[in-house]
Amino acid sequence: MRPRSRCCNHPIYSQTRAQDAMRQLFSGQEILDSLGNLPPQPEIYPDQPAPIVRAGSSGGLAFARARWGLLTPPQYLVGRKVAPRRAFLITAPNAEVAVHPKAMPVILTHPSEWKTWLKAGWSEARLLQRPLPEGSLLVGEASADPAGAGG
Repeated sequence: MRPRSRCCNHPIYSQTRAQDAMRQLFSGQEILDSLGNLPPQPEIYPDQPAPIVRAGSSGGLAFARARWGLLTPPQYLVGRKVAPRRAFLITAPNAEVAVHPKAMPVILTHPSEWKTWLKAGWSEARLLQRPLPEGSLLVGEASADPAGAGG
């Protein structure tokens, strides 16, 4: 996923890599992939389905689509079928995300961080709650490449 420059009611991520790239990130681990044929998502908004990785029930990992972000008020969900909800952890913004003065999502960039987040208890996982160092994010506009070849 590529971080984007805006948040809240604006897209802040894009998923333009091939689904196989996600599998390669976690090679050597058992993966239950229920994503189906995952299309590129050049704009991912809060409260919309997006690909996630979570701990699987058999001890491996599960790839799934889930809504993420802040909760939608119940009156706006009446009569709608909605995907499962997943939360995300926020922290103080770094310079690249300073367009939002209050927070940015915690972004995990190293396999050891992914393992901690997916397997450790909260007392250890909560230590991941920190902004990325300045200059760590690639801030860009929506991809003009719908196939995601350049993503």
